[in-house]
Amino acid sequence: MSEDKWRQTGWYHRAKGSRDLFSFVGSLGGYSSNSRIAWRGMASSDFDLVSSLQRVPGNDTEPRLRQAELTILEAAREWGLGFGPGGWMTDLHLLADLQHYGTSTRLIDVTSNPMTALWFACQDPRDAGDVAGDGVLLAINTATWSRYGRARQPLTYSAQDDPQGWELSSALQNEQPFVVESLVPNDRLRAQEGFFLAGKIPDTLQPGDPFTSLQIPFQRTDPELLRQRLRARSSSRVGPTDQFPFVAVLIPQELKERVRVRLENSYNRRAAVLFPDFAGFRDFTRAAVAREEILDKRP
Repeated sequence: MSEDKWRQTGWYHRAKGSRDLFSFVGSLGGYSSNSRIAWRGMASSDFDLVSSLQRVPGNDTEPRLRQAELTILEAAREWGLGFGPGGWMTDLHLLADLQHYGTSTRLIDVTSNPMTALWFACQDPRDAGDVAGDGVLLAINTATWSRYGRARQPLTYSAQDDPQGWELSSALQNEQPFVVESLVPNDRLRAQEGFFLAGKIPDTLQPGDPFTSLQIPFQRTDPELLRQRLRARSSSRVGPTDQFPFVAVLIPQELKERVRVRLENSYNRRAAVLFPDFAGFRDFTRAAVAREEILDKRP
């Protein structure tokens, strides 16, 4: 995906400097009391907002993705995963854990903290080849979405017959995307204030639609009108009652280092805080030497 695809929607803003960036993000967070924002940062404006499982060749339709998903869940349970003090996890809970440990799923990582998402958006694209260095901070309004992961099992026949799968099956009954939260978040999920978005793969996409894993309806807008509304909101005690579907904040590459310094100094957003586990230590510190590197260097 190129930056043009976000521009074509009209729901975008290109940051003119670090002060403009932080001011705009703050205005988004306070735009409307009717909004409930999920934030996601991507290090390149060329990256697609698509689930990792849909990126696997052959999983480009919902039936194929669903079959792959069921195969992964069955294999994970046969491996012995998904069992805890409360018994067997639901499929959604197990998918959340699999996602955070690197398995491809339909879930898309997001956070409730815009500074965390901004940290990810201001990283340099790693091993991505020839892609744009500009980042994207996405603010997706989930106010009307269903939320799963924390509900008690209902006393319905479907839930009793399939206690592990009822929640995911229920969530996939319509086209609307949904939110997935974890009752027992791991250390990394807590540190990142993370949760997930998911949904059925849309059957059809409207022209210029930047979303391929989520059905997010929107009408093209004038980006200047969006900025005017945000400025009016920041100078008024009464916020607007309307909502935005999403906003893409484009971050020029030359701003990234400056923003990262501010995020670390003022908001404590750094790798050691966001990845407080052994895998984070391995991936983000030069002191760690992977076993594979040692084996490769043996005489």
